[in-house]
Amino acid sequence: MSSNEFKLISAGIDIGTTTTQLIISELILKNRLPGARIPKIEIVKKTILYKSEIYITPIIDHQYVDASAIRRIIKNEYIKAGFSLEEIDTGAIIVTGETAKKENAEKIIHELAGYAGDFVVAVAGPELESILAGKGSGAAETSKKNSKTIINLDIGGGTTNISVFEKGQVVEAICVNVGGRLIEIQPESGLITFISKPARVFIDNYGINIKYGEKADLKNIEMLCEKMVDFVDNIAEGNIVTSSMSEILMTSPIKKRYNYDGVMFSGGVAEYIYFKEASGTGNFLFGDMGPILAKAFKKSRLVKNYNLISPEQTIRATVVGAGTQTVNLSGSTIFIKKSILPLRNIPVAKVFWKDFPDDFKKISDAIKDTIKRYRFSENSGPIAISLPCPEDLSFFNIEKMAKGVHSVWKSEMDNNSPLVIILEKDIGKVMGQTLFAISDGKMNFISIDSVSLNDGDYIDIGKPISTDDVVPVIIKTLVFS
Repeated sequence: MSSNEFKLISAGIDIGTTTTQLIISELILKNRLPGARIPKIEIVKKTILYKSEIYITPIIDHQYVDASAIRRIIKNEYIKAGFSLEEIDTGAIIVTGETAKKENAEKIIHELAGYAGDFVVAVAGPELESILAGKGSGAAETSKKNSKTIINLDIGGGTTNISVFEKGQVVEAICVNVGGRLIEIQPESGLITFISKPARVFIDNYGINIKYGEKADLKNIEMLCEKMVDFVDNIAEGNIVTSSMSEILMTSPIKKRYNYDGVMFSGGVAEYIYFKEASGTGNFLFGDMGPILAKAFKKSRLVKNYNLISPEQTIRATVVGAGTQTVNLSGSTIFIKKSILPLRNIPVAKVFWKDFPDDFKKISDAIKDTIKRYRFSENSGPIAISLPCPEDLSFFNIEKMAKGVHSVWKSEMDNNSPLVIILEKDIGKVMGQTLFAISDGKMNFISIDSVSLNDGDYIDIGKPISTDDVVPVIIKTLVFS
């Protein structure tokens, strides 16, 4: 290893609807600009050192994540891997799918944070989970490389997360209550041992003969899966959802109709779309209807009408850790408030628009839509907003952006929590001065520039160094297997 390189040990813990797993990786980081005033540190090599067993996520009475059981699983896997907690430098704990809905989900991740180093800890809201899945599967990169519109469907045990990427940028993030474990079936006897509320909506709306405690009839389970897939097809096509089925949607529906260049699937169910076949008792092999749902997706309108693309990852399209992707120094044109620094593990909401809005209200609406997509609650603490800059950096356009940010701050945000505004071009100081004037000095914020981020990133912002107008910015991006 050269003098410009250094090593981090990164752990990833994924607690999903159906499965829980731990992965430990070695990340080699290198300064691409040694000797320069502004270093550029990137991940140059990633090696998975340990993959845990894939455990069924322990749930009590279908309501609570068993915190003690999760803690035992992770503790034992650390021992098997031969790593102590002190050896873990960084990582991520992500709670996803139906598990994120459980009443004690927040408690779980904060308890598990003690089993990590400097961790990013998050309950992934449905929109953010959709974005992460699209990145993990390779859909975002495929869209970027080929300048195409790609839709990714991540089908898990409790939910299907849908993301649409245009030229690598996420333009839609949707989640629906469709998954392989919404009904549980005893593999040996075939008895139905659990029917979830979303499954009940489909059963009642379509009069399907599926009852708790009775033996599962394969044709009826197939009919249920076909109705679920038809619902997903309608969502992907931008069709209107009837009121009787509205509770299947966990988010807003797709805003418009797209002509997709390709469709990609990820998640555990995708294993049976691309690689595996199930028949006979194999249909209920995992105690659910996942393989049958996969068969139904193979016959979906999405598959018939668009190019089916193989993902880079299916069941392993999940977090292996959170690594430092780039270290930047943002300075000279920034607006900071030293009293609120340092800030650590701040989630970034990246705003996207094709053309620079002609009115500050449209900027405000774009920011609001992005915040809602990430499901940041009013009391979620500090957040960061990454804003694209117009080609024309006139004061008129900067003021328009400032008014849009201020409008959102007044109506949507916890005014006591710091707001971080991130700009790709060198307008951080003038943006900050404008916001300060518009808010009469009441806004609690900092404005930094010359930093480029992606959806789902987290950032650390350190205290000023050298002079009062230079701060270190560490971008943490989720590292996928």
